[in-house]
Amino acid sequence: MSEPIREQISAFLDGELPGAESELLLKRMMRDSHLRDSFGRYALIGEAMRGTRRTPLSRDFTGRING
Repeated sequence: MSEPIREQISAFLDGELPGAESELLLKRMMRDSHLRDSFGRYALIGEAMRGTRRTPLSRDFTGRING
């Protein structure tokens, strides 16, 4: 992933990416699973840095999803 894309993701998550660029980034993420994964990681990192509390998952959560 290029540095400009990293910067766009960061700006998007901070609410600082202009509307037109946000639309392009979202379209790109719809086509690129690796970009979606990176977006998810950036979001988690941001939450951790801000101290955003998330509800902890139970130990059997994955097993219940996998069925």
